[in-house]
This record gives sequence, C-alpha cells and structure tokens, in this order.
Amino acid sequence: MTKKLFTRENNPLADFEWPEYKTQVERIKSFSKRYEHLDITEAFEAHYNIKINPQTELCNQMPTDVNIGDIITTNIKSISKDNVVFDSMNHKALIQSSVNLNRYKHFGGAFLGKDIKVKVDRIIKDIIYVNPISPLLDEWLNPILNDTDSQKNLKEPISIKVKDLQLQRGGFMGKAVIPNVSDLLGEDYVIDAFIPGSQIVLNIPENFEEYNGLTVDAFIVNYMSKPNDSSKMSLICSAKEYLKFQGDKNLIKMFNAWCEENEYWNDVSKMVWEGSVTGIINSSKKCGVFVEIPELNITGMVDVAADQLVNYKPHQSVNIKLVKFDEKTFFNNEVGQVQHVDPYIIKDGVLKKCNLKPVFEFV
Repeated sequence: MTKKLFTRENNPLADFEWPEYKTQVERIKSFSKRYEHLDITEAFEAHYNIKINPQTELCNQMPTDVNIGDIITTNIKSISKDNVVFDSMNHKALIQSSVNLNRYKHFGGAFLGKDIKVKVDRIIKDIIYVNPISPLLDEWLNPILNDTDSQKNLKEPISIKVKDLQLQRGGFMGKAVIPNVSDLLGEDYVIDAFIPGSQIVLNIPENFEEYNGLTVDAFIVNYMSKPNDSSKMSLICSAKEYLKFQGDKNLIKMFNAWCEENEYWNDVSKMVWEGSVTGIINSSKKCGVFVEIPELNITGMVDVAADQLVNYKPHQSVNIKLVKFDEKTFFNNEVGQVQHVDPYIIKDGVLKKCNLKPVFEFV
C-alpha cells in the first residue's frame, strides 16, 4: 500500500484543505501547474499564506558586484562621528558614505532604518563609497533638465530659490536650494547657481548692486556639471523667466475677462496702476512708451506722439490704466486669409507660449 504524503494532518502550516497525493510525482505536478506564473517567493507566500520579510529575502540572496555609477538600495547600519556605514546586504564589500553626512544634524533621524537609494561613487579594495544625496538630486532635477517647460505648470509651478546672491562679472552667483533633499535633511541643501545680469529682473535693473545678498525665485534654464557627479552641478537660472510666467498668468486671466466683458474686467479696467518706464519705440509702424507694472509682472505699451517721447526716461514712475489687448494677426497662405495668432498655448496644464500684448494709457 502506498503511503499518503502531505496531508493536512502532517502539514500544520497550511490553513486550507490540502488534497491528498498518492505519490511525490503527483504532488510536484500539481504544484507546478498551480504556481507556474509565480516566482519562488510568491509561490511560497501563496501556498503557506504568509508574508516574507523583503529584508530577509534580500539578505538571503547571493552576494553581487557593483560598479561605479550604479544605484543600489540599502539602509543605514550605523552613524558615528567619523563615517556612516550602510548595511551591506547582498554586496560583498563594506558600504560607507563618500560625503560628510555629519554636517546635517537631521540626517540620522531622516534616514535611519529606512531603505534609501545611493549612488556608487568609487570602490577602494573592500569598501564601496556611496553618495545618498545624488539619487535624490537626480530625482528632482532630471525631469526639469529634460524639459524646462515643465516648470511652467499653471497649478503647481516648479521654481527654485537662489539665495545669497553675489554680483560678479556677467551676473550673480548664488546657492540654489534643492527642495526634496532639503525637506529630507531638515535644512537647506544647496548647489551653485548662476543668474546672468539680464535675467535678474523682468526688464532692466536700475542698480545691480541692490541684489547682493538677496534671495530670488527662479526657473532653471540650463546647467553645467562634472561628468558622473551631479553633486558638483552648477545651475543656470533665470528670475526673469519666473517673473514673466507670473505675469503671463495675470495676463491670461485679464484677457479672458476682457473677451467676456465680465464684471472682473470692468473692475480691472478702472484700476490705476503704478508703472515704471522700461523703454521707448519710435518707428514707422509704432511709436510709444513701454511700461512695466511691477505689481503684476506685466509689460505693455502706451501710444505716445513722437515729439512727446523725450518726456519719458527709463525707470520713470508713471500712472497707467489697462484699456485693451493688442490682437495679433497673420496671413495664412494655406487658407488664403488673415487669422488671429493664438493668444496663448497651454498643453497638459503647462503654459507653452503667451502672445498677449496689453495696451495701456497714461492717467
């Protein structure tokens, strides 16, 4: 008589009714078919109705090699005055931090006991030196650097603060605060940033030196970095682009109200704004004065006779009203008619272009 194997009575781990198998081959074939779409861990969990600790599973894997530039997952094993040691898990060598993390007083509390991604900086003998900051920096910066327009999200714009501006030839050097790294560390994490002089304000600065030591909001327009080391990156930023974006949002709101001739437009059209002259134009097609409304971050033009232009100088304070918008047109050869230029273009919630030109008049 064949002995019955693996019944409920001799397998107390199971919480379900076990079928009785007459032979080992019969049992193996049945289980193979039942769990053919699962890996070993998933099959074990399903069969015994238990959850395997991922950390235990990871530790039981065979040791693997790593290369410089690899991103690996680990957690902090210990923090001391001299260094931070990470759990080697399934790696052959000791893992230590390549950056001084002791300067960040909240680092231990933020990372201790949590799985984090780190980037392999260098490998010396039996020690793997990793940077826990680089992956976080890449996570925030890479989407922006791949598509700088993504910062101009109308609901959630992605700006960066550049603090401690220092005037130098060509513009300002400052420190850009990286939000996600700073949030995790509990203090500002900064990298170098440069703002060209032409990008510090919306139009023209009256005095460059007044920006020394200040903090401004900006958009990232480009970057410079050392190969394979994002922590040594230097950002190129523009406060002008950020201010223009804020102004474009105001223009779109007022333009839509102007088109609808609604109550909001009636209120706006009656308001008197304090403006600043940014320049003049005197050509065969246009003649007038350009004026910025700092409060709204918008710039428009006031029609002025040519012989009156001498009365206006850059940075002169003037009072103005918004009276309308200049509707731009072009001749479309494909359809053989004059058409309006799109006043603005929004795609997936991101402002791609704003062609709105407000028209002011002096009060």
